[in-house]
Amino acid sequence: QAGRAAPCAPFRAAARAGHAAVAATAIDHGAPIVSSGITEITAGAGPAYRGHIAIDLARRDVSFEKVCELLWSSSLDLAKPTTWRIPARAQALVSDAYGKILPNGKHQIYESLAMLALQLARTDGLFGSTSIGKSAGEEAKLLICASTELLGCLGPQQRPAQLGRSELIAAAVTRAFGGEATPTRVRAVNSMLVLLADHELPPGTLAVRAAASGGARLFDCIAAGICASAGTEIAGHYGVVDRFLSTRPTYASLREKTLRLYKSGLRIPGFTHPIYPRGDPRATYLLEIAAEVCGDLFPMGQVMAFLRWAADEFDSHPRHEFAVVCLVRALGLPSWCASAIFLLARMGGW
Repeated sequence: QAGRAAPCAPFRAAARAGHAAVAATAIDHGAPIVSSGITEITAGAGPAYRGHIAIDLARRDVSFEKVCELLWSSSLDLAKPTTWRIPARAQALVSDAYGKILPNGKHQIYESLAMLALQLARTDGLFGSTSIGKSAGEEAKLLICASTELLGCLGPQQRPAQLGRSELIAAAVTRAFGGEATPTRVRAVNSMLVLLADHELPPGTLAVRAAASGGARLFDCIAAGICASAGTEIAGHYGVVDRFLSTRPTYASLREKTLRLYKSGLRIPGFTHPIYPRGDPRATYLLEIAAEVCGDLFPMGQVMAFLRWAADEFDSHPRHEFAVVCLVRALGLPSWCASAIFLLARMGGW
């Protein structure tokens, strides 16, 4: 779904090298192999959804629900309230699906979300006795709501985080991870969901497109995207960043780890996005929020000092994964929920 107006010089060179080189480069770096009016990637401001800069939408507290509807329909009507719910006639069927796919172990996030999508794809009667008039939008809303509830089963309370009356997805997600849905926390979680909703063409998006081109229904397409994103280079990369940061990082410890990595020819986890050589704008904004809300929960001062050193010493800048993990820690939420937030957000773009 994502693309830029024109390929830059490195991608032109890859094109001259042949189609195989272009395909490989596209998967690694998000080359604009598909033109689109949905999401434009700008080096200075990050993604723009149908002409609306994503960071501006987050700053204005536009809800994740509204951003999804913008991506799906090109309409952004902020005057009209938007509250998503699982239809009453479908709630029992969705709840039954949770019982069929809940994992034996903890935090099997990717498998559980993919299995939920597949289970719902095979559940008759989700939209009543007939599917006539059912739209992809209705299916999409149901799947995102059901996925949000399921996160509660994987969280500390181990029960569905059912959406309350007039409650936003971001609030239910915060509760699912065991956090109190304060305005500050909800705004921060909503910002992550908005900024991660869509981007370039990573493997997950390519998998969704491939499944859709074969005539697969929406739930099956999303399951394909989740599975394609479950590796250490995409959703699993949040865990790699979390291990690098450790529980209470200090400037000295992060600096020492970085020097060891560079000595071994390795990069800092969650750094250096090829589309953003001067830094990922999404990361910059999310780190600002983390610094504002951290309190005593996470030493953001130490982290920010390290980021300044990395920029000065290696001209290396954080990606969104690094910022999301920092913000999750600053909010006092379990570290494993960073990848869950990514997958839930990216469902909107898919």
